[in-house]
Amino acid sequence: MGVMARALFMVTRALEADADNSQAMALEARIREAQSADPTLSGEGETSARMAEAEELYAKKKYKQAIDLFLDVARMDARQNRALFRAANCYVFLNRLESAAHYYRKSLAVHAEDVHVLNNLGSVYFRLKKYDEARESWNEAVRLQPGFQPARVNLERLDRFTSQMETPV
Repeated sequence: MGVMARALFMVTRALEADADNSQAMALEARIREAQSADPTLSGEGETSARMAEAEELYAKKKYKQAIDLFLDVARMDARQNRALFRAANCYVFLNRLESAAHYYRKSLAVHAEDVHVLNNLGSVYFRLKKYDEARESWNEAVRLQPGFQPARVNLERLDRFTSQMETPV
């Protein structure tokens, strides 16, 4: 990890621990300014290499190792929606659903209109028996992209499932 990427990583960790840390916020702003002024400081090459390595591990179904790299990429570049999405997918495959939901939500914080993230988050909520949250995620995906079939299908399945739950025996 490059010096600037490492500095940004450390500042991000400090802000995760204390979101109101004014010194960390000021330092983060200065690092980002420097990276904007000189793109070679951003570590984009390193980010791309780590993302490629993480994708390779993901393809090989080595989810535990892939998570670490995806999260490194996300720390190096806060705009890395795909890295957060992939980390969440890894957690799903490892059946760590609360962690998956956490990283899907973080991914949505970066890109709120990603229908694939919303659909996957809805599926995790469904598996967690959080049916209202599942419906909300899938409805938002359909609102954003009315022709998005996976969310429509999931909503239909949820309707059938919940109507069976309400039917007295």
